[in-house]
Amino acid sequence: RNESARKILANKLNKDIDSVDKKIDSKTVFSLDEFNKIMRDKNLRLKYKILGTSGNQIKNSLIVDKDVTKFLARDEDHKAVALIRLAKTKGVFASGTLLKYYFSKKLLNKALEFFNNIKKWGNEPDGRVLNILFSGFANTKAENSHKYLITNQQVEKLFFIFQNLIKKQNAEIENSGFNNYSRYYNKNKKYGDTNRLSLIHVHSMMKAARNAERPDLAIKIFDELLKEEMHLRPDVTTYTEMFNVLKKCTDYNYTVERA
Repeated sequence: RNESARKILANKLNKDIDSVDKKIDSKTVFSLDEFNKIMRDKNLRLKYKILGTSGNQIKNSLIVDKDVTKFLARDEDHKAVALIRLAKTKGVFASGTLLKYYFSKKLLNKALEFFNNIKKWGNEPDGRVLNILFSGFANTKAENSHKYLITNQQVEKLFFIFQNLIKKQNAEIENSGFNNYSRYYNKNKKYGDTNRLSLIHVHSMMKAARNAERPDLAIKIFDELLKEEMHLRPDVTTYTEMFNVLKKCTDYNYTVERA
């Protein structure tokens, strides 16, 4: 089987067979262009071999996450992305692991791009992934600095994601026949469907907007929670975050009025 893989790779990459590592597995070194070319191929068995997985292993979310963690330990995030995509819904948990990696490396644009790709691939991020996304943008600072890294452009894209999630959730709750968020969430959580926005996500999004010097976006979020059609309601932490947001406002009269 290894000999067959070597021949396929040599033909596909226009490489001499002798220049390809004798053992083909997840540690075989390819250029990024070569790797992407392999991943675009329809040969699933070849992809599995390059990623060190199998048809059975890829159906186990814990094994997928373990393999992703190994790739990230070697800074091979391109392999982690490829495995997560191949794993489909079984790669959702590992998506959170990859997002954590991007935030630890201060790669906020990569985190945003990857999250958007999750949706494009037809997967739904769960509550854990959403928490990592919003808290990552809210809390990531520059190295040896108190300066938050989130930019105006990034927070606007994050706000767009947040709005779409809110709209989708409100519509689902309305169509579910439940008249409040708690009953809907508890019912769906029972069946493992936990891709729901909670106040934890709301607070992180507001903090992200505050740290990006965009209090206007945080105030919009707070005002949305007060609308009748919303199925989330502010709590003590929400009001505390709102007061912190108002401290960022330059209009003194507006700040006093809102407070």
